[in-house]
Parts: sequence; C-alpha cells; structure tokens
Amino acid sequence: MSDETSEKSSKPWLYVTGVIVGLLALYVLSTGPVCVMIQRGWLSESVFVIYTPLVWAAEWLGIDEVFENYIGFWFKLTNTPN
Repeated sequence: MSDETSEKSSKPWLYVTGVIVGLLALYVLSTGPVCVMIQRGWLSESVFVIYTPLVWAAEWLGIDEVFENYIGFWFKLTNTPN
C-alpha cells in the first residue's frame, strides 16, 4: 500500500518538471517567430524586452552566432527582409 502512495506522490513532480521544461523550450524557440513579427510591424519592438535575458545568455555562453542564425533561419523561412 505504501508503494502505491509513493508512486502517486512522485507523479506531480514529473508533470511540473515537464511543464517547466516545455515552457522554457517554448520561450527559446519563439524568439525567431517573434523577431519576424516585429520586423513585419505586427508587434512593437518593445516586446523584444522579454527576450533580453535570452540574448544576454547567448552572448555569455558564446552561442550568440547560433542564436543569430536561428533568427536568420526564420527570416529566410518567411521571406522577411532583414
């Protein structure tokens, strides 16, 4: 009986962890589409303030070129001029 209780009590942590990881992935992956929407005038440039920590992290980790290539990929995919 105690085994069933311990199994059930550990599942919410798994779901919470999955939701957190999923939201972080969505945050990172949404950068490209948001940049396209800003470039096309569909969103205000002030929206990009939300992504400033991500830009800082990319620069700090030395992956800013990868970050720029990802955004460039979205520009090419949607035929958006830089």
